[in-house]
Amino acid sequence: MRLALSFIVLICVTTSIQLNAQPVKQVDEDKSILYRNEVSYGFTLHSAGIGLNVRRYFNKTVNLKRFYEIEFATIKHPKEYRSINVQYENSKSFIYGKVNSFFSFRTVYGRQHVISSKPQRNNVEVRLHYSGGISWGFAKPVYLTFYDQNNSTPGNKTYYTDRYDPMKTEHSLDNIYGRASFLLGFDKIKPHPGLCAKAGIMFEYGSLDDDIKALEVGVSVDAFPKQIPIMAYIENKSYFFNFYVNISFGRKW
Repeated sequence: MRLALSFIVLICVTTSIQLNAQPVKQVDEDKSILYRNEVSYGFTLHSAGIGLNVRRYFNKTVNLKRFYEIEFATIKHPKEYRSINVQYENSKSFIYGKVNSFFSFRTVYGRQHVISSKPQRNNVEVRLHYSGGISWGFAKPVYLTFYDQNNSTPGNKTYYTDRYDPMKTEHSLDNIYGRASFLLGFDKIKPHPGLCAKAGIMFEYGSLDDDIKALEVGVSVDAFPKQIPIMAYIENKSYFFNFYVNISFGRKW
């Protein structure tokens, strides 16, 4: 009898030690596990470009999550149209009138509220999302390849690459051969810091409790103190309002 009692006590003590060694997870009234931390990686397609993001979640309760996000996004002017100069053989496409490529590096803080949790695996959890922060905008000059009128002959056409300047007569539409390397102009980038905000709805459909697979749809806005010089000849904007779709993957623990 004493041996059996000692064996039971030993099992209880061992089990208690093992449980204390496990990560702290809380269980709500519906018996679902509350993971304290989440990390997700996402790809965004929005009405003015594309983006990549990383989010680090800190879950306060079962239904409330706060997070920090870093996102890189390209932002295009709504009047950008790609063209080809057909008078040159093997010419490359370009956007006529575009003087700068613009992109944003966003650092934001946000919250998510679970408005419909997953009662079982393979179900969908719905979250309301909103965030805001700083939009670190950068404008990179556009470089094009031009027909060299001065050094070309009827039997031998020559070309040169230069930063596009719509005020130069030699940079007229008839002389544009096509786009140059995107890598040109990074040494002449100009910063344009501003603010950003985002709101949307996320649908998480991961089949495992600690797995993140989610689709998010919503709206975003980037606002800057002055107009961003993306295009020549037409009006530029100081703010960009976009609809977006984001697909993300990650883990919980």
